[in-house]
Amino acid sequence: MKYEDFSFTVKYRNGEELINDVTAVIPNNDSPDEPYITFTDYSLDENNEFNTYYGKITEVDGQPVVSRDLTKYEILFIKDSLKDEIVKDVNNAILDNLEE
Repeated sequence: MKYEDFSFTVKYRNGEELINDVTAVIPNNDSPDEPYITFTDYSLDENNEFNTYYGKITEVDGQPVVSRDLTKYEILFIKDSLKDEIVKDVNNAILDNLEE
């Protein structure tokens, strides 16, 4: 899922700009003001699927910054949260179909 109003642009030293779209926002239980995100730049991996990156929104000099400097435990937390969200969505879809 893409968050329509939540994209950011990376500007490289050579002047090239790359738009990244946020695909998930995960609350950070340890630091509520620094949520985790997953995002893509639409580059493809070896399986021809979009690359997904993990980050945390922090604030530097009053500006939001996406930090990709995460621990392996933070990345595992993000992945587990995404799995939980998928399970909830599937369960809700099944319940909706049973109620019809």
